[in-house]
Amino acid sequence: MGLLGTLAIGTVLYVGVCLVVTGMVHYSKLSEGDAVADVFTQNGLGWAGILIGIAAVAGLSSVILVDIVAMGRIGFALSRDGLLPPIFSCIHPRRRSAQDLAGHEAPIPDPLGAHPAHRLCHGLPGLMASLAVETWQ
Repeated sequence: MGLLGTLAIGTVLYVGVCLVVTGMVHYSKLSEGDAVADVFTQNGLGWAGILIGIAAVAGLSSVILVDIVAMGRIGFALSRDGLLPPIFSCIHPRRRSAQDLAGHEAPIPDPLGAHPAHRLCHGLPGLMASLAVETWQ
């Protein structure tokens, strides 16, 4: 019930923001990349557009970091339930925690651009960033 309630609240907020944004600027003048920030800039509130842009970068960065941190636990649970091969449900002998899934999955999605680090930057810099994250973990 809580999940459905969260989805309902998120949907209502999303539709509300869309209605407000299209009420402030005609839909044909909306920017594709940063519509909400651009709407405020077009209405003479450049400081609000900058603040919204900074908040968007901070929000996306935190989501990417949480995705990377949770990857090992999610892979362990999926492997324990039989949805991934048993190699992903190994327990580290010294730390007594789930083995890090990131090192096992990195070669597969990285060339496809599906790794969370690729959302920050594309191409070679994205590959280098994802390899740095994989090495760090």
